[in-house]
Amino acid sequence: MFAKCGDVDKAIHLFRSMNEKRTIISGTLVIVGLAMHGRGTEAVALFEEIVGSGVAPDGVVFISLLSACTHSGLIEQGREYFQSMRASFGIEAKIEHYGCMVDMLCRPGLVREAFQFVQEMPIEPKPIIWQTLINACRAIGELKLGEEISAQLIMNDLLYESNYVLLSNIYVRMSDWEEKRSVREAIPNSGMKKIPGRSQIELENEIHRVLPSCD
Repeated sequence: MFAKCGDVDKAIHLFRSMNEKRTIISGTLVIVGLAMHGRGTEAVALFEEIVGSGVAPDGVVFISLLSACTHSGLIEQGREYFQSMRASFGIEAKIEHYGCMVDMLCRPGLVREAFQFVQEMPIEPKPIIWQTLINACRAIGELKLGEEISAQLIMNDLLYESNYVLLSNIYVRMSDWEEKRSVREAIPNSGMKKIPGRSQIELENEIHRVLPSCD
């Protein structure tokens, strides 16, 4: 509660007062709070403290740790921790860990390295990983690579409308208006419809979906 409400220092103080009652769960919660507020160096230090005290890490804490490294630009540390998961702790990386690594590499513009990383993944990357790469390519001007990935996504999933939007946005950056128009026209011609965004709220243990107003 303290961490998510922004009082990370109080969360840290409470964690340290737990002494022998500390667990990897409580430690992870503090690391998440530090990551959320851009205090990646402290998150790394706390992780080292937890492991040094004899508490065994799990896959969940590594997701939080990699996220902390991502948001604080600690690329080298992130690479090392990702490698140490299996080498030092016998933890197999899951799609969430790979996603963190792709995000970590894309944020500072290392899209070529991120692309190679995705190609070498031993598990099938989810569309969100490719979309992260495409958006990063568009942001830093690696437009040809973004075009190639977008086209491949469309070939793999013809009826996923957001793939066409990503490719269209790449062509906008390239000032290729003819290709942009062609991609946009392909959306209604293929029978796809853009699904409007919606919110969800939980009331009395039931999920209610709130559609946007048409006014």
